[in-house]
Amino acid sequence: MSINQINKFLSSFLILVLFSLSAFSQVPIVSYDFNSGYQGWTDNGDDSDHINNNNWSCSSNGVIFTKDNETNKNRITSPTINLSGGFSQIDFSFCHKGSKLDNGEGLIVQYSENGVNGWVTVATFVRNTDFTGDGNSNPHSLSFSMDNSTYNFTTTARFRFSGTANKNNEYNYIDDVIIEGSYYCDSNGNNTDGWDTGIRQVVFNTINNSTPVEDNNYSDFTAQSTDVSISTSYNLSVNVNTDGNWTNYTKAWIDWNQDGVFNTTDEEFDLGTATNVSNGATSLSPLSITIPATATLGYTRMRIASKYFSYPTACETDFDGEVEDYTINIISNCSTNTWTGAIDSDWNTTANWSCGSVPTSTTNVLIPTGVANFPEIYSADAAGLSNNIEIESGATLKIYDNYIEIAGTLLLNGFIDLVDEGQLIQTTGSIFDSTSTGYIERDQQGEGNRYRYNDWSSPVIKTGTALGTPFTVADVLRDGTDPNNPKAINFVSGYNGAVGSPIAIAEYWIYKYANSPTGDYNSWQQIKSTGNLKPGEGFLMKGTGNPGSSDQNYVFQGKPNNGTIQLSVAANNDYLIGNPYPSAIDAVQFLIDNPGVNGGALYFWEHYGGDSHNLADYQAGYATINLLGVSTPASSNLPSGVSSAGSSVKTLQRYIPVGQGFFFWAGGSNTTIEFNNGQRIFKTEASGESVFMKGTNTKTSKTATTVDTRPIIRIGFDASEIDHRQLIIGADEKATDNVDWGYDAIIYETLDDDMYWIIENDKYVIQGINTIDSETELPIGIQSKKGGIVSIKVDELINTPDDLEVYILDKTTNTTFDIKNGTFETILEPNTTFTNKYSIVFKQYEVLAINEEILDQNLLVYVNNSEKLIVIKNNTNFEIEGITLYNYLGQNIKQWNSKFDEEMLTLPVENNQGVYIIKILTSKGILTKKIIIE
Repeated sequence: MSINQINKFLSSFLILVLFSLSAFSQVPIVSYDFNSGYQGWTDNGDDSDHINNNNWSCSSNGVIFTKDNETNKNRITSPTINLSGGFSQIDFSFCHKGSKLDNGEGLIVQYSENGVNGWVTVATFVRNTDFTGDGNSNPHSLSFSMDNSTYNFTTTARFRFSGTANKNNEYNYIDDVIIEGSYYCDSNGNNTDGWDTGIRQVVFNTINNSTPVEDNNYSDFTAQSTDVSISTSYNLSVNVNTDGNWTNYTKAWIDWNQDGVFNTTDEEFDLGTATNVSNGATSLSPLSITIPATATLGYTRMRIASKYFSYPTACETDFDGEVEDYTINIISNCSTNTWTGAIDSDWNTTANWSCGSVPTSTTNVLIPTGVANFPEIYSADAAGLSNNIEIESGATLKIYDNYIEIAGTLLLNGFIDLVDEGQLIQTTGSIFDSTSTGYIERDQQGEGNRYRYNDWSSPVIKTGTALGTPFTVADVLRDGTDPNNPKAINFVSGYNGAVGSPIAIAEYWIYKYANSPTGDYNSWQQIKSTGNLKPGEGFLMKGTGNPGSSDQNYVFQGKPNNGTIQLSVAANNDYLIGNPYPSAIDAVQFLIDNPGVNGGALYFWEHYGGDSHNLADYQAGYATINLLGVSTPASSNLPSGVSSAGSSVKTLQRYIPVGQGFFFWAGGSNTTIEFNNGQRIFKTEASGESVFMKGTNTKTSKTATTVDTRPIIRIGFDASEIDHRQLIIGADEKATDNVDWGYDAIIYETLDDDMYWIIENDKYVIQGINTIDSETELPIGIQSKKGGIVSIKVDELINTPDDLEVYILDKTTNTTFDIKNGTFETILEPNTTFTNKYSIVFKQYEVLAINEEILDQNLLVYVNNSEKLIVIKNNTNFEIEGITLYNYLGQNIKQWNSKFDEEMLTLPVENNQGVYIIKILTSKGILTKKIIIE
């Protein structure tokens, strides 16, 4: 043996003899006995104090106390404490005595990383729970611990005590505060003797870490971690360098119970020896290690040590060798989490699951038949999550106004009941098992009025058929009057549906519009209850009851649609399609996925007025939505005799609800409509963010959860032949002043009386621009077939500055009218169309010309109703050249063409009572006034 070999042997022997067996370190950080005063602790008012008390048994004297009678004055706060130093745990103990405390009263301890804000409660102590006494407890010790996986241990940490009593003269006394830190013991090799004995590679599950010969004697690789499952075995392999013809001894330790101690029973593993290798495996590598069933879930420490001459211990230092530390994350080994229903029906109760935990998006789930309670997901609870899920035949899952999200495969041989607004979401890549024999049910409410349509789309196909199979309305739609007992619908001939048990639907009114020329009324295809529909196709259907009937509840029953659904559409054609899923979809995402949409807008039919089967009596139109995520309401020509006061009762929102149909208008080339799981989202109609386009709204309105800060302006237009047209301006950084796909929506149909944006010589109902400022000018078109009074005003301002001004500009006179605070009115002659006369602007142009201002202020008009006279008092020096009287529809009732130079004119009238417009033509301008004849 050489002298170097002798030295290496002797040094290793001495280290073995002298090594301490301690495996865990606990270090005092601070202690406070308050014998000499506050010791830097401060109160939060005048109700805390420090006193000397020789009868205090925890120490000879000195206590600090809190007195509880005013909010925030019952606190005492520590000085700044340095908790850094790599502690894995902080142990906090103190002596306590309560005085005059009632049951349930006591104190709390809070912690702050910076000592200023972010206070969190770390311990609570309550009389007769954590300490005893009849209101005056004996002194006793209390303690708690904090671990570094939950709290950040900083150099500026502070603690504070707060009393929880609420009466005067109730006290908490604190003394002998001791704070200690705990961490894993140090262990390291030492190569100062010139030997490079050490570890070359560690492989354990997904950890595969190679290190060079010149590695440190200790390496902190705790940033490298791997997940290991309870009761599962994994191989641990270690390669070492013996630095010559020597023998290394190698061990590993894993802290299963996470107590900071490497014990020598179940936490120590012998990896054997290696001789004369530079990068060779130890004799027992790979070593199979089984994760104990009793191991604590979560992150813990794995230590590897290799040593010359003899086996190392967990906390040995300065030996000829090397130490490496890693992180192990212990997780539950439950490959399938089976529903047991042992406690109740609550999906979110952990004791109802075989794995003792509620499933997550990575959990495989089985809902078996034969259990006492089948699972239910309630409206106020967390949503259901799963990876793969199987619902056996005879098993059920009910979801009340909530949803389940499936990341993997759904094998549905049982029944999913989507109650009220319950929804089923399968995410991108999720699969519906084609062998499934079960079904879902989903409620949706439609028009109760037998004279009015809804646009529908089915979220299901016929049970037992393959995904993508065509189906009929009779296959999937049920009478949901009693949602717990859906019935087959009685489809009848004739024109009228009826309420009954079951309900009767007139199948004469069931139509689809599938890939047909735009606006071709003859292209509607009558399918009745037995004609085929493809998944994703929409259909029209009328209601069952008398006018004024409440909504009719229907139930869709069948195999849920899932995955990518495509429909072909020819250039410039329309297609009535609809949400094909048992969940809401995002209209914006649908548009992004379908660049073939002409103009980037979707159109939703709403039939909100008219109680007749005659087309001329329908009060109905198309709501429009685009990438701005806001919509114009539906508008229509007014049927004869219908007041213009009526209008749409719905404002379409961004998220399209279950069962809702809508129109897709193709662009200039053949395209494919695509629905996919990436468009699916949980949004309820009750949230106000998802609206089914029926005549009334039966959902409870709630505050919307999605916040959009883009400025939106709604401009309203009224005339005698239209109920109400609304145009939208929206500001978005992606939009320009020109036509922008997805941000400018073409008007779907132009009515007899109408208004629209003019963009590049075409007509739009939604206009997106980059910004709204004083220099913005947006041309509008106005048309009227019969003529009469038209009016324009701001309907709504959203996310706009309070000082924003909105005007209508008459470009022929260069004058503006404030439509934010008033209504602009003018009279149009029959068959009038203006496309370059008016604009919406955001600053005031010239006010009335001087002559117009004189006319407005000095030409007085009123009605002497008792004498049936129109009286005009001319206080100007302008000559009146003609006078015309119009009714409120704009019809010319009477005309006076003579020239008048009198100061006082009286004109006889024999008209019926009502509102009229008088237009006075003078030598210096025209004055228009509204009068009332009684």
